[in-house]
Amino acid sequence: MGKTIFSGYGMFITQEDGKYFINYDAGGISNKDVKSEISEEEFNKARLCEQDAYEVIIRTQVRDKINCQQ
Repeated sequence: MGKTIFSGYGMFITQEDGKYFINYDAGGISNKDVKSEISEEEFNKARLCEQDAYEVIIRTQVRDKINCQQ
């Protein structure tokens, strides 16, 4: 795991080899730790406020097809 560079709003962001990753628990009854790569723009947005962090998480879930109903 890389260096944690931000923690808050129910998630934390790490940086590894110049890339940003958002880490959070997407589980319901049981834990499901998720780590998704994000852009620098998404990193800057996610640390602004809880709503922006939530929007970045939703964007990564759609992009990575996590918790999607079919």
